[in-house]
Amino acid sequence: MTRATHPPTVSVVLTALDRPHYLEIAVRSVLAQTYSDFEVLIAEDGGTAHGERLVDSLADPRVRCIRNETSLGVVQNVRNAVAATSGALIAIMNDDDAWEPELLAHLTEPLLDDRELVLAFSDHSIMGAEGRVDDAATEASTERWGRTDLTPGRHQPFWDLALVRQTVPTVMACVMRRDAVDWEQLPLEAGGHYDIYVAYLASREGRGAYYIPRRLSRYRVHGAMQSVVGTLRNSRALAHCLRTFMDDPQLIEHRDHFRRGWLSTRVTHGLALLRFGDRRAARRELRAVLRDGVSRRALQATAIAHMPSGLGTWLMRIIERRRR
Repeated sequence: MTRATHPPTVSVVLTALDRPHYLEIAVRSVLAQTYSDFEVLIAEDGGTAHGERLVDSLADPRVRCIRNETSLGVVQNVRNAVAATSGALIAIMNDDDAWEPELLAHLTEPLLDDRELVLAFSDHSIMGAEGRVDDAATEASTERWGRTDLTPGRHQPFWDLALVRQTVPTVMACVMRRDAVDWEQLPLEAGGHYDIYVAYLASREGRGAYYIPRRLSRYRVHGAMQSVVGTLRNSRALAHCLRTFMDDPQLIEHRDHFRRGWLSTRVTHGLALLRFGDRRAARRELRAVLRDGVSRRALQATAIAHMPSGLGTWLMRIIERRRR
C-alpha cells in the first residue's frame, strides 16, 4: 500500500504516554474504521519509542509517529501534532481509549454536508482497565454529561453544551474542523483540561455542533489515573480555564456558573495541597478563596487546614466519604 498523494480528509491525533499495550488497542481501533480516508499521527510525549515500534510493525502508510525526547506536556504535544497533520478535519484521542468501527463514518458525514457545523460528537461507553464495558458506569456517564435526553442533530450556538454542561467530548468522541480552532490560542495552562478549552475556542463564533446519539467510543478508567499530584495539576488547570470563561464578555450570562466552579475548583486545589503535605500553601490558597467568595465547603476546608494534621486528615476523609 502506498500513501495517497492528496491530503486525508481526517487527521487523527493520538496522544501517547508510556502505555504500549493500550496504545496498540487504540491505534487498531482507528485502523478498523469503516471510513478509511484518514491519517493517524501518534504524538508520543516523554522519550519512549513504543509508538515508533508500533508504526514499524503495522507497516500502514496512514500511521506515523512523532516523539518528544523530553516531555512537552499535553497541550504543547497536541499543538505540535495538529501542526504536523494535513486533514481538513481533526479528531483527537488518548492512547488508553478506543473507538467503535463506525465513529469516523458517523461523525464526518454531518461536517462534510454542512459548512456551518464546526464539530460533530457522540456519546461514549465506560470501560475498565481490562477493556470490559461497565454498563452501569456508562449509563451514569451519559446522564452526568447531559446526553440522556439530548436532542440529536444540530445545536447552534452550543456554548451551553460545550462549557456549562460540558457535554461535548472534544477528546475521544468528536470530529472537528481544523480551522474551527486557533490551536496557538490553546494555553499551556489548560493542561489536562485542554479538552474543555478546545470546546471553548470552537464554540466562540456561534456556529453549530451536531450530536449523534450513539456510543461510538470507549473511555478507559484505570488505577493509574488517580494521584495527589494529578489532582493538583488538574485543579490548577481547570481553575485557569474557568477563570478565562468567567472573564469572557460573550459568556456573561453564564458568569455566575463559571465563578462557582472556579471557587470550588480552588477549594479542591487547597485540599490536594493538604494531602500533598504543603499545609502553608493550602492555607494560603483557601484564605484567597474565602476572600473571593464564601461557601460551606471552603469554610470546612479552611478549618481543616488550621487543625493539627492528624485530626485534619481524619475529618477530611469523613467529609470526602460522605460526598461520595
